[in-house]
Amino acid sequence: MFFKKSSPLPSQLVFKEQTIVLRPLRRSKNLRLMYNAKQKQFNLTLPLYATKSDVEGFLERAESWFEKKLKSQVKSITPHHEATINVIGMPYKVHFQKDIKRKVIFDSNLVSVLDPKEQFLPLLEKAIQTKILEFLTQTSETFAKHLSVRISKVSIRDTHSRWGSCTSTGNLSYSWRLAFAPKEVIEYVCAHEVSHLVHMNHSQDFWKTVESICPTYKKHKTWLSQNGRQLFLYTF
Repeated sequence: MFFKKSSPLPSQLVFKEQTIVLRPLRRSKNLRLMYNAKQKQFNLTLPLYATKSDVEGFLERAESWFEKKLKSQVKSITPHHEATINVIGMPYKVHFQKDIKRKVIFDSNLVSVLDPKEQFLPLLEKAIQTKILEFLTQTSETFAKHLSVRISKVSIRDTHSRWGSCTSTGNLSYSWRLAFAPKEVIEYVCAHEVSHLVHMNHSQDFWKTVESICPTYKKHKTWLSQNGRQLFLYTF
């Protein structure tokens, strides 16, 4: 839900961490979402009689287009030799090296990527995915013990619409892009999803559960809201 039940249509709203300006027009017969490159903002034109339900339904249907538009507006970052990349809150200097062995070594503040065919980027991406999956699994299991709940499975995906999800059967799924977030932020997302094993909603009781295992969650939630797009800058 983007609105409070009792509130009228606002002049703007936040969708996927982006501000959308609502522009009711007398002549408009349909809802139309556009991106103004000059103003660097999204504008949603709509009929004067459009309701909150109309806007919510339209944005849900436009989600795929919206995400593609976002990705096209952001410049990507491709890790290169001697570059610095943050992984789970730790800065690592990247070192590419041709070698008979094919492996990635994280050591102190250095990540060495070795490959005989010099296909470094796919190898580095896979290693980061493995590393974040291990961290997400361990962190989720730790929180699950505190809440006396059981996790069936932890997996990662390259999702852009949500940072994590939880099923009633105990399956947790996370965006592997969390690897580029601060450690405390990643822990908050784990606390959030594990808490859904207690409350499959976002009620006050749910947030109290999140706070019981992650007392500073509000700060990390805000960071993710303000900086989440940056986690998708990396391309491999």
